[in-house]
Amino acid sequence: MLSLSIPRIRRFTPAVIAAVAALALAVPAVASAAEFSLTINVEPGAEAGAVECEVNGGGVEPCEAEYEEGDEVNLVPEAEPGYEFIEFSGDCGPIACELEMNENHEVTTVFELTETPEFALEIETGGEGEGEVLCAVAPLGLPELCEAEYPEGTQLTLLAEPEIGSLFEEWAGDCSGAGSETECELEMDGEKAVEAIFGLEPTEFALNIEETGGGEGTVTCEAEEGSGPCPPEYPVGTVVYLTAEAETGSEFVEWEEGCDSVSGPNGEVCEVEMNEERAVAVVFELELETGEFSLTITKAGSGSGEVECEVDGGEAETCEAKYLEGTEIALVATADPGSTFAGFSGGTGSAAGCSTSPCTFTIEASSKVKATFNTTASPPTVTSVSPNKGTTAGGTVVTITGTNLTGATAVKFGATAATGVEVKSATEVKATSPAHAAGEVD
Repeated sequence: MLSLSIPRIRRFTPAVIAAVAALALAVPAVASAAEFSLTINVEPGAEAGAVECEVNGGGVEPCEAEYEEGDEVNLVPEAEPGYEFIEFSGDCGPIACELEMNENHEVTTVFELTETPEFALEIETGGEGEGEVLCAVAPLGLPELCEAEYPEGTQLTLLAEPEIGSLFEEWAGDCSGAGSETECELEMDGEKAVEAIFGLEPTEFALNIEETGGGEGTVTCEAEEGSGPCPPEYPVGTVVYLTAEAETGSEFVEWEEGCDSVSGPNGEVCEVEMNEERAVAVVFELELETGEFSLTITKAGSGSGEVECEVDGGEAETCEAKYLEGTEIALVATADPGSTFAGFSGGTGSAAGCSTSPCTFTIEASSKVKATFNTTASPPTVTSVSPNKGTTAGGTVVTITGTNLTGATAVKFGATAATGVEVKSATEVKATSPAHAAGEVD
């Protein structure tokens, strides 16, 4: 016989139910962590600097407005260029600020402008004339009276302003590299002394007359004062009429250069206005017999030398002013020491094709040619370098002074090329030093 055991159903009394409910209410809830505020003030303002935070030993990051209870926050001040950190005040400081976020905190961070060294600028004027020097601060400053001192690193443009009746001649002192330019660029990297030299405007200008060609002649001048032999100088603004007259056996050919205008039946009158120093050149040639042609050789350039003629294959000799038709001539140019021959140019007649020496041709027409001699360029020399030291990281702007620097294309510190090479004048070059190892370099 199968028997089943059926459990008894237990009845929950009200007391039991109440106990279970009390037990359920006694289980604690999981509460969220408390947060506290962090207020950071910056004086005098955001332009002076900022503050970042290191949280619980981590890296630097922007600060939050609130942090969880127990967070450890280290404040890191970051000054803007031209400012420096001074102190913390409030809930930490004065130099370090480490906060434990167990309450609300407020901190003030103080920055101040750094003191930039100032250097004196001494300006003098000299010479027979009168004038003043004005200063403009780069990049957008207007010319104004110069200050006695300027902050280190200030870039200045000095302008020489002559008075009426005077003219600017040249700079001296720390602007000597600018020569006769009326502006001088100057960096205030130390005390500077500058002198501006002013002269008097001329009341007279020189008149130089050059006679060329193989012939002979005279030049007379007519101006307000009358006519006659030409004086070496004329008052400013005078209009002068120069008349060329050939001697017997010669003929006037032309005014070669320097005239404002020419007039007269054969162009023999040259007009010039004396608003500056003037130079004119007149050409006289020998009157030619039948079958003769003239040969005119002029010289140009900054150097010197001679041109001789080899006639019909003979030895070099002084060139004649005229030759018989059919004569074979070789023009031979020889430069003097310190000069070089640059070539023949401007040839006419039988010498029209001349460019190099020797130039050989058969004379079949009156001929002209110009020989150019130039001075030999001198090597550059360095007399000073300022500043004469800098950081191994490079970036120092160095002023190099010396002679014959106009053609400089590169500057080297040891074996390393500089950057930013700028030729200011024949006596000054600026270059930025490259990165290099510690030690002296040439």
